[in-house]
Amino acid sequence: MNDPYFKKQTYLKRADLIRYNDDQLTTYIIPIKLDSLLDGNIEQNLLLKHRDNLRIYNIDVIFKPETVSIKGKVKTGGEFKLQTNMKLHDLILRAGGFTKDAYQCTATVYRVNPYSISDDTLAIAHRISLNPDSLNNFNKKDDFILQDKDLVIIREHPDFQYQRNITISGEVKFPGTYSLLKKRETLREIITRAGGLKKESFIAGMQFNRFDKKMVGDYEKNFEENSFFDIELKAGDKIFIPKHPGFVTVKGVVNNPGMVKFHEGWSLDNYIEAAGGIQINTEDWQIIVYYPSGNAKEDGIIFSPEVYEGSRIVVHQKIDKEEPADWTSVFKNWASIAASLATVIYIIDKN
Repeated sequence: MNDPYFKKQTYLKRADLIRYNDDQLTTYIIPIKLDSLLDGNIEQNLLLKHRDNLRIYNIDVIFKPETVSIKGKVKTGGEFKLQTNMKLHDLILRAGGFTKDAYQCTATVYRVNPYSISDDTLAIAHRISLNPDSLNNFNKKDDFILQDKDLVIIREHPDFQYQRNITISGEVKFPGTYSLLKKRETLREIITRAGGLKKESFIAGMQFNRFDKKMVGDYEKNFEENSFFDIELKAGDKIFIPKHPGFVTVKGVVNNPGMVKFHEGWSLDNYIEAAGGIQINTEDWQIIVYYPSGNAKEDGIIFSPEVYEGSRIVVHQKIDKEEPADWTSVFKNWASIAASLATVIYIIDKN
């Protein structure tokens, strides 16, 4: 204990002597005033016994470390040990400095006294002006001095942003990645920038994905003059324009499901007939036309939906969810009940 550094790391107010009871199985504690012992107090200088264990504690048992935290647009935010006279710019430097999108003019410091929370005030917010050039200043007299449990927030710059990119592929002259040039750039404008549509492009079958979700619609209307339906693009949009398929697909309970060549003017019945017609053992069915845009229409009693190139016709077999009644079992159950009642009546009459 003559080492001054080691002595400062030691809790000197108390040590514990762990001694076995007479049963040699259980133990009891004898507190020792360690500082008094080191000063030569004979009363604290106990005679040791076999299996005694002297436990000396680190100063951390009473030391409450002080910390500050920083979050937001810094490179390595988190909790840091509060050092004497630590200032706001010191903490920003410790956190690796600002990120590119940081608002470097101000910071917000939330300060709390956990022992004096009032009914109306939970914390106090200090809005501090920052000077990014002062991070390398060694004489920051006016810098904000931090306190225990301060929380520093560095906000994102309100005008910061990188390019907003979209991708367009398929039947355009120059497919690839494009950065939006203005906030409300539209689908028609981006296709124009991509060189326009190729001759084989099938705009009705365009696939449009936003946030990994398929968007459906009548995309041909986007190319009408002064179209009200033109779509405003957002960063991450993905557009694919296929070639003309030239076919209509017929599936379900038809005799010859498959692909039928598209004929301008053909009706829904024409395509089902070309696929061999509906199977003869089909009692009830439902016909739905799925369009290349993602929309769908059901065949009605009076009017049938139009069929466009690339459509998918599905003839669904309707299934009656109600199970047919088993009349044999019903009659057996009633007969059993009737027989039981007859027996009861017979017994009553006998008595």
